Amino acid sequence: MLQDWSDNGRVDGLYPLRCYQEALAKMPTDLRDYTNASDAIHRALTRAVSSAGKRGLGSEFAVGSPLRVGADETRSVPLPLMLLVGLSVAVLAAGFLGHLARRRRNPHD
Repeated sequence: MLQDWSDNGRVDGLYPLRCYQEALAKMPTDLRDYTNASDAIHRALTRAVSSAGKRGLGSEFAVGSPLRVGADETRSVPLPLMLLVGLSVAVLAAGFLGHLARRRRNPHD
């Protein structure tokens, strides 16, 4: 798994869950302290657990060979962020329209 991380700074494959745990436990201190390897493995573990849940697999999720994750998946915008931006735009628009309506009623303000 550290070999997967070392080629581009992220873990691209899906591995058995125990491999993520072993990689974190056996990671040399200098890698843990001075690189993003630990964070990358934690993110990959989260992705693997999520994939296992979607496929209905238990905690013994295992894949014979690593699957490559497409670049589009890592660049997609999360839905909660899109909703937050949409809500913010709606609130700003409502405030602006309220301000315009008030100025029309009282042109001397």
